[in-house]
Amino acid sequence: MNSTKELIFSFLGLVALIILVLSSDLFAAPGPFGFGYAELHEPMTTDRPDFTESTKTIQRGHLQGELGYRFTYDDDSDSSSHDIPETLLRLGVLDIAEARFSFTGYQNVEDAGDSSYGISDLSVGTKVKIFEACECNFELSTIFEITVPSGSSDLSQDDVSPKGTLLWAYDWGSPLSVSGNFNFDVPVDNGDYYFEPSASLSFGYAMTDKLGAYAEYFGFYPSGGNAPSTVSTHYLNGGFTYLLDTNLQLDILSGFGINDAADDYFCGFGLSFRI
Repeated sequence: MNSTKELIFSFLGLVALIILVLSSDLFAAPGPFGFGYAELHEPMTTDRPDFTESTKTIQRGHLQGELGYRFTYDDDSDSSSHDIPETLLRLGVLDIAEARFSFTGYQNVEDAGDSSYGISDLSVGTKVKIFEACECNFELSTIFEITVPSGSSDLSQDDVSPKGTLLWAYDWGSPLSVSGNFNFDVPVDNGDYYFEPSASLSFGYAMTDKLGAYAEYFGFYPSGGNAPSTVSTHYLNGGFTYLLDTNLQLDILSGFGINDAADDYFCGFGLSFRI
């Protein structure tokens, strides 16, 4: 338990160090948080509503919030869940890096007549852009995050859980783009760690300057003797984004499982903003 606490405080200290030390113009530049750029000069790009995380990072000195609601249903297990507000806060700390704070929020899970509800665990992490080639429109980024046992007793993993993600994107030129993620997650179940890689492939289409659409595949591939199940699950989904303003976006999504082990259906909507 002591090593767990040391890991949590070490990681939080690293995030604080990035914000306070590496942002060399912390108190000199005119961003909304006292550092970075005064004006937003890049188009708004969100990590929701699809499963695939964007390679883009938030401009230094600015904050982006992404909120949503999701309903999931599975007929075979007679289970459903409601998740709100699916919070992700992204703070630009360097030209190539952002700090990330996320949690699902309130969850209400019904499983074959049994009900669990409460607050989910908090995740803290960072996204770093590692490659950007303007001449070929290809980008690579990475995310590292840890989930800390901060949620309600019915929903918490009760231990620290690490996750790493490799993100890639290729812009075919307006209006079509393609992107994907390779995720390496080490969740906890009943005190035992297991390995659960996942991957995604997403196609984006800019219908207008404000309206965008996407179609996506993603899947989970758990492994190891401690995994509650080693059966992979596969999903297809799609949705739309609508830019209400330069710094305000709405989204909607819907999807379904394509094998028996997957949940049958899910849908949701969200709101993203930046300052």
